[in-house]
Amino acid sequence: MFEKLPDKKQVIEYDDAGVIPLYYYPDTDYLFKMMGVRTIEMALLEKKDLAMDVGCGIGKEAVMMAERGARVVGLDPSKIMVKKARDWVNSCKQEVSIVRGAGECLPFRDNAFDVVTCKGAMDHFASPRATLRDFSRVLKPEGRAVVSLANFESLGFKMARRIHAIRRKLKLVGDGPTPWDVPKDHTVRFDYLVLKAYMDGVLKRSGMIGHSMFWNLHRWGRILNALPKRVSWTIMQFLDEIAKLFPMLGDIIIARGTPIKT
Repeated sequence: MFEKLPDKKQVIEYDDAGVIPLYYYPDTDYLFKMMGVRTIEMALLEKKDLAMDVGCGIGKEAVMMAERGARVVGLDPSKIMVKKARDWVNSCKQEVSIVRGAGECLPFRDNAFDVVTCKGAMDHFASPRATLRDFSRVLKPEGRAVVSLANFESLGFKMARRIHAIRRKLKLVGDGPTPWDVPKDHTVRFDYLVLKAYMDGVLKRSGMIGHSMFWNLHRWGRILNALPKRVSWTIMQFLDEIAKLFPMLGDIIIARGTPIKT
């Protein structure tokens, strides 16, 4: 585990252009398509809930929650992403409020929200612990916070590291960056145990699942791509069910918690 402060300008002017490639294998397609769905499922969203998506990016999950009948606020610190999110919301014709703000200091009163979600963003924040504390503050006593993050100790990443080490010894690959290296814009290297430790004393865990398995494992994407789409999708769904039962194995960890009021 490590923490580092992000560059302020990088946060304010963050742009997701180029983060997701134009073409990718089925494992990446499945992970990104279903990560938002799984996050919202974990929120146990009800109609008329007041929900906030923190680090909302382009606003896809905020719109998905609005489509389920919730009243939704999307929040992001980047002025570029706020504009993109507003454009997306307008194109989807949904009533979602998009505001600019930081997860560590949410511009809302105490006990205001039924649900707070944060998909794939917590490990970019300057202080994930302060962010979780503010989630607890703005949530109603019976509210739910859901956080989904990359698991850098997933079974797939552990296998990938060992395979990569062997291939390097055989001089089949060089010393370049790999998907299981922590990106430069991440402030914390999360895994199952680290996420649990960050939640302790702030959010009482009420659910934890994994999502996806073997993402970016050597040749895994090519194998799935060679199969009929229906077959590859069924395989990934089966592995997803295993990840749900054993979250420390999954490529993504999704945790739900209720606020601990002090």
